[in-house]
Amino acid sequence: MEDFNRKLKGDFGEDIAAKELSKKGYKILDRNYKKRGGEIDIIAQTGGTMVFVEVKLRSGVENGLPCEAVDINKRRRIISTAKKYIYEKNVCGMDFRFDVIEVLKGDVIMLRHTENAFWE
Repeated sequence: MEDFNRKLKGDFGEDIAAKELSKKGYKILDRNYKKRGGEIDIIAQTGGTMVFVEVKLRSGVENGLPCEAVDINKRRRIISTAKKYIYEKNVCGMDFRFDVIEVLKGDVIMLRHTENAFWE
């Protein structure tokens, strides 16, 4: 049951993030792209840049900011999965970057989008 609730919360945060990206003019290419060893929440494009987005939702900051959950191991898994996506889709001639979108859900929903949050 806890996994189900976690999935619902994750979907909620990703929906908010995808809507925000779309409002900013990003084209959503894929969501919940999974390969062995990793997952990318949102893959989007803005101009000539492909953006791999990690979304983190929290209902408070008692356990730290949402971005703090994107540790070195999580970043390595995202980068590895992004390489698989690039290879699988045969994407050439584009720039790439890794963003983090934090969603804080309380009385009001707050969102923070950090571009180029990490790199290889």
